[in-house]
Amino acid sequence: MPDILVTENIVGSPMKSLRADFAVAFEPDLWKNPARLSDTVGQVRALMVRNQTHVTAELIARASQLEIIARAGA
Repeated sequence: MPDILVTENIVGSPMKSLRADFAVAFEPDLWKNPARLSDTVGQVRALMVRNQTHVTAELIARASQLEIIARAGA
């Protein structure tokens, strides 16, 4: 089970650092499929987005294990 779900194309040294310490599910096109994102988000502790993923109240409600939402580039 991954710790972190990355829903957009985030690359470089930050991703390398995360992968060194956590189980990362890298799905850069998941933001295009809200239904699948909604099903997947309940299995992770962290959600990392950039600027395409729509983080709605409904999505957060489905994220029972979620502890943090991070926005790359913020």
